[in-house]
Amino acid sequence: MKTIARKTFGTVAVLSSAFLGANVAAATISFSDDTFSNGDYTQKIYQSSPGIVTSAGQTPTSGNPAPAAWVTYDTNVSPFTILVGLLRPSFSYSPASAGALSSISVSLDRYFAPVTNGNDTPVTDLSPRTLIQQGGQYFQASNPQNGTRAAWVALTASGLTAADFVLYDFTTNTSTPSVHPDFTQDIDAFGFAMRATGAACNFVAGPCQSSGTVGTDNWFLTLTTVPEPGSSLALLALAGLAAVVSRRRMNRA
Repeated sequence: MKTIARKTFGTVAVLSSAFLGANVAAATISFSDDTFSNGDYTQKIYQSSPGIVTSAGQTPTSGNPAPAAWVTYDTNVSPFTILVGLLRPSFSYSPASAGALSSISVSLDRYFAPVTNGNDTPVTDLSPRTLIQQGGQYFQASNPQNGTRAAWVALTASGLTAADFVLYDFTTNTSTPSVHPDFTQDIDAFGFAMRATGAACNFVAGPCQSSGTVGTDNWFLTLTTVPEPGSSLALLALAGLAAVVSRRRMNRA
């Protein structure tokens, strides 16, 4: 009888380990866009002075390779800040069907070529700037990285959690670090933002003319879900079934 019991519970242990391993693994969902089309996105734009952004949309020729999301700007106001957000409603998420989110990873190619008074300006602000739209609010995760002026640069941000995203107001260009999205609720759209800033030109007389282009291409988004919580319950049920089988075998013996 002891031999039968050992064999039975040994089988249970093997099955339980296999079952648990198959169920605790988190699922991943991927979105990608390398052929940007204006009709797929909605725009949110902040500009510190009216009329800075001259174009925000798609370029058919300047991508990596073309087409790409593209912003051009031109202003004689200094200092200035613009932030153009592109959100794709078809890139949405429902925890009810796929489970709560655990983290988000993103990669994209970014191009930035600023000019000040006709002179090339060093790049000081490269970031994927991942966006989430949820319940009429917008959340941004900024991950500044180094790059080269007027060249396509690969940017990445891995394992972003809800705490990495903060509430952002496109009207006032202000963030609320204490407010984050809810990864257990529906997310209406994912997106990214392109940002350009310019300091005051104190070293020149007359106007301070700033212009430039910002581009984004090859945008990839990976969502990782929270592991299924039901695996432990199923494991208990499997162990209980094995115990019943064990008793029956011992009684027969």
